[in-house]
Order: sequence, then C-alpha cells, then structure tokens
Amino acid sequence: MTPEQAKAQQDAVEALIAASLLAPNKETEVTNEEIGRYLAQRVTLSVEDETALKGVKRNVQQAVSDILKANQQDDHGGPVRLPSAERGPSSASTSQRSASEEFIEAVLIAQITRVISSPQYPLGHLRQNKLVYFAHRRADENVGQFFLKKAAGPYSPWATYRGPETIAQKNGYVKKAKVGSFVGFVVGDSIDRIDRYLSHYPVCAAVDWVASKLRFKKNEELELLATIDFAALDLIEQGVPITMENVKHIIENDQEWKPKLQRGSFSDANITRALAELQTLFPATYA
Repeated sequence: MTPEQAKAQQDAVEALIAASLLAPNKETEVTNEEIGRYLAQRVTLSVEDETALKGVKRNVQQAVSDILKANQQDDHGGPVRLPSAERGPSSASTSQRSASEEFIEAVLIAQITRVISSPQYPLGHLRQNKLVYFAHRRADENVGQFFLKKAAGPYSPWATYRGPETIAQKNGYVKKAKVGSFVGFVVGDSIDRIDRYLSHYPVCAAVDWVASKLRFKKNEELELLATIDFAALDLIEQGVPITMENVKHIIENDQEWKPKLQRGSFSDANITRALAELQTLFPATYA
C-alpha cells in the first residue's frame, strides 16, 4: 500500500468513526442496514477514500455498529471497542472502568468545567487541557498515553478530536460560550447527570484536588508546571536524575518545545521553582 493509499484509508476510517459520534439516540436496536443508510446520508467520501475503504469495510462497519448501539444503552452505553489505530489511551486498571474511556474523559471535562468555570468566565481550552492533565497525574494514570508534546505543553488531541469533548457537549454536560474576550466551555443544562458517575472513576474524583491546588494559577504557570512535569516523567523513564539541567535538555531536544527556552517564564529560576512545587504536588514522583 502506498503512503497516499494508507492516508486515504485512515481518513476514511476517521470519517466513519467521527460520523458515528453524531448518531441520534434510539430505543430500538440499530441494524447494519440503518448504519449504512446513516453513513450514506452523513458522510461524503472521495473516490480514493471509497477505494481505500473496501479493504477494511467489515471492521469499520463493526466498529461503527458498536458505537451506535452503545450510544443507545445509556449516556455512555458501556465499553466501546474501536480498531486499534482509533483507540484512545488505555487504563492500567480496566476493572475500574465499566464505561468507555471517551465517556470517562467527557465526564472529567464536564466536572472540571463545573468546578472552574463560571457564566462570566468560560473555561478556555488551554486551561482545561492542563487541568485535565493534572487530574490524570493525581489519579496516578499514565499521561504518556493521553498527552503529546505540543507548543503549549502536554496536550491531548484525543480528548479534542476523538470523542470526549463531543460526548460532553452532545449529552448537555457542557456547552461552548463566548463572553467578551473569553471563549470556552461553561456548564450545560444536563450537568447534574454526571453526579452518578463521579465516584466511580479516580480521575474524576481528583478534580477537587486539582481545583484546590491549581485553580488560581495563570495559564502561563499551568503550562510551565505541566511541561516540566512531563519532561521529568521522560527523565524517570530514561533513568536520568530530575534536575533543572536535565529538564532543559529534554525541552531543548524537542522541536515543539525548544522555543519555550527563549521565554522568560522558562528561565532557569522558574524551572527550578516549578520543580520544587511539583515535588510538593507529587512527592512520589520527585522523591
């Protein structure tokens, strides 16, 4: 398969999976015929994508079927199994997760929005993403499966583009708002429906801790702390001591992160200060 064909196949798969997230709720079982009709109405594929799909149609059809049928069962509808290339991060303790990871992340985003945002101050995307990061850290989850090194620090494109934010909005837990220059999420009309789920998942229970420690941090401070912490986790994986110099080495050797070192917020003194604060937040990591 050529690179162009591989990309066409991936685009086609993503189009079908994305379309499935928009499926309306139904009480009766969804048939394969209905799935095909739904996709035909909602998704327009290029000739190249149609060709690429032929080789994976059965697996994709099954994945879409699983998602649509799961959406019927409840807000979250139980576990959803996607093709391996489409899956989000996996949990280390799957026995504690009866819902799909996408749904749990949607509840997490909703709870953080409820605790941090207000009608006058929507929760911006950068701030939300960093607070989500620290909730996963507090829950002792592997953030390396969720987050990537991006310009604004550790960032989870999976949460934005692979379902969780869509689910949170679709279920009415959150909604987008613009108030003056502030753009982000505020609570939706159905936010109270998440209450029954919060105690089931450690990452959702971590939100109160995140709020108590980080609520009043500026975005620049959250970016600094998250970036330094993510770099420190790299050092631990490499068996290298966590020092200011070694953290700088991690940042300097990543093309997305290297420009940070030109900013005053990433001065040697601020990196050292961040490491000291992170030691109080996550003593087991920085012991």
